[in-house]
Amino acid sequence: MRSLNRSLEILAVVAITLLLATWFSSCSHGKAGKRASDKENSPLFTPLPLLKGLLEMGTPIFVSPEFIPFIPTDRIDLLPSPDKSLEACGNPSIFYRLARERHFSCVLLGTDRRSLPLALSLLESPLWRLNDVTPWGTLFTPITSSVGGSTFMTSGKSEGWKLPSEAALQKSWPNPGDRAEWMIRTALVLIAVNRTSEAEQLLSLAEKTQCRSSELLEARASLSALRGRWEESQQYARQAISKDHSDFAARMTLIRALIETGNAGEALSESRRLVEEIPPNEETLFLMARAGSAAGSNAEEINALEKLVALGRKKNEPLGASLTYLGQAYGKNGERGNSLKTLQEALNCPELNEKERSMIGELIDHLKIQTTGS
Repeated sequence: MRSLNRSLEILAVVAITLLLATWFSSCSHGKAGKRASDKENSPLFTPLPLLKGLLEMGTPIFVSPEFIPFIPTDRIDLLPSPDKSLEACGNPSIFYRLARERHFSCVLLGTDRRSLPLALSLLESPLWRLNDVTPWGTLFTPITSSVGGSTFMTSGKSEGWKLPSEAALQKSWPNPGDRAEWMIRTALVLIAVNRTSEAEQLLSLAEKTQCRSSELLEARASLSALRGRWEESQQYARQAISKDHSDFAARMTLIRALIETGNAGEALSESRRLVEEIPPNEETLFLMARAGSAAGSNAEEINALEKLVALGRKKNEPLGASLTYLGQAYGKNGERGNSLKTLQEALNCPELNEKERSMIGELIDHLKIQTTGS
């Protein structure tokens, strides 16, 4: 039984890592949406200027699904279908096959967490270059191609995107509040793709404006969390919440920090309040499960994970990580039948790699032996 519990502990770490890897914060995009009607033609409040420049090239492009509603109908043939785009965002191998077939001139990935696997893959690829980072996401171009005609793109064999200077940002965004918002939201995109140095520089520049203080604290909490500075992250998150209790992104970061610093009881209480105040989503349910696990509340952990899987099925999203986590939660609770069934389903999920499949397969075999012997 001790070896089974150890296997479940290892698998739990793998499952949580998988879920965290696909957790791409969309809070900056959501905040922009509240003000999108304020300045219809501003690139801070709408992606239309960015998309217009890309579409003017008249060549095939790839965009993550959240941008497709903004594409004019007479240009939609330049893109893969929405279903294929979503599939490629979650599975980079599908994207690379599409890229060979369609020869994309650029790739624009938004802030939806489902785009994170592809964004991280392109950052490591020798075939693609990061050309721009904006509050709307990341822009990549093939390393061998030359594109132009837009100020937000580089061309030829340049080094790719570099952080704008303070003077350039002041020229582009003379209003301090708008400039701060652009820098904070762009920093959140950089944080999501692990570009911490540039994110830190942008947040330092944003602080000089003395604007958007709660959003700045929220972003600093996220950056500290990424760096594993959980006490610091907790402090920033609490400060952000004190300024704006409706800052749900900061509250989610606080819950993560509380879990990591051993304050499981408070984390679970915060999770309960959060799921009561806003409609359940992937992030809140995942945090509820983690808090329940840390606090020893198996029932709350399993309940949250069952809802997480159900939500994923409804949205037709990859379920490998969620099913893996749920399977180990069942096993930890002594529900071997449910654990076997759930882990077997996880094993059949196409997005898992061979190492992950191997670990799940070994645990399934172990559970079968335990079940037969009991």
